[in-house]
Amino acid sequence: MRRIIVVLAAVSLVSCASLSRFKFWGKEKVRVVIPEESFKKGMELYEKGKYKDAIKYFKEVLYTKGYGPLAESAAVFLGWSYLKMHAYDEAIGELENFLNTYRRTSDSLRALAHLGLAKAYNEKYTNLELDISDIDKAVYHAQMLKRMGIFTKEADKIIKEVRYKKATKMLMAADVYSKLKVYKSVKVYLKTFLKLYPDDPRADSVKKVLESLK
Repeated sequence: MRRIIVVLAAVSLVSCASLSRFKFWGKEKVRVVIPEESFKKGMELYEKGKYKDAIKYFKEVLYTKGYGPLAESAAVFLGWSYLKMHAYDEAIGELENFLNTYRRTSDSLRALAHLGLAKAYNEKYTNLELDISDIDKAVYHAQMLKRMGIFTKEADKIIKEVRYKKATKMLMAADVYSKLKVYKSVKVYLKTFLKLYPDDPRADSVKKVLESLK
């Protein structure tokens, strides 16, 4: 009899605890996540330019449905949402993770990921006084687009912008050596510039500078 009383008491305590917990939860707004609805809401916010809010819904899709077409699309637009916010490192992380995780996805989504990565690596480097060695990854992803035959105009534009930035970086280095009066190094940089970027609009000016250094 005592054992029955103890068991009943234990059940009563558990029931009270559960009831108390239920009451506590009742104060909070609990929303059941439906991946399809979350993705739809995320896209609506994305199209309105509310990228920070869209990120929340795209993550909901990935948390509740890690694989399949819906998750793949959410993963790409999650990366693009960060890209639109100029959060380049986050965008790169999400889009590279997409390419590594969803290897059998559609060409259209893979192309969007490559385009996003090309833009992220290119746009990330605006201060050319800093190290821009990673900017070559923008060219890699742009070349992937050209091989796929998708977003080729955008790819060509990115490649052109990257080449201009790298050429500018080289001219900046030549200018530093010019100020230091190390003209031998100036010539090396300018000659390399002309070799790598003969079609650059600044090529004629560079040739004139080289002639003055003879």
